[in-house]
Amino acid sequence: MLYTVAAFHDLAHHIDKDKHEVLSAQIFYENEKMTEFFSPEERLLMKEAIIDHRASLEYIPRNDYGKILSSADRSTDISELLRRTHAYSCTHYPHMTTIEMIDRAYNHMIKKYGIEGYAPIYCKDSAYEKFKKEVNHYKEDKKEFIKKYREVNKIT
Repeated sequence: MLYTVAAFHDLAHHIDKDKHEVLSAQIFYENEKMTEFFSPEERLLMKEAIIDHRASLEYIPRNDYGKILSSADRSTDISELLRRTHAYSCTHYPHMTTIEMIDRAYNHMIKKYGIEGYAPIYCKDSAYEKFKKEVNHYKEDKKEFIKKYREVNKIT
């Protein structure tokens, strides 16, 4: 069941990133082939898990599959986070200066992964704990953050 929800969880991201979890869950739930493998009760749990994986979710995932999927979907590599944030800024905010992109990435990192961040984890994960320490380090030392951002994204 977990492998299946992992396969479906971001399937609709290209359709609508802001509602991808609901759309992905709908695609899963309406897939007739899934009825051959899973009971109605299992399919409902899986649908909930797909919906509940979102980092910005305002409630705790409704079942263990949702908690595991949500936790596994978190970044644990600061360089990957900075590359993805930069790529997103270049695509969606091409008018931004490099400094504005760096500020956007810094604020996003803190808002999502900082101590009071909106991306909790529900399973013990030493890689995530190390990542959170790195986030806190860069939060405390913005000059180091800027240096890391420029290095990772090959910005001179």
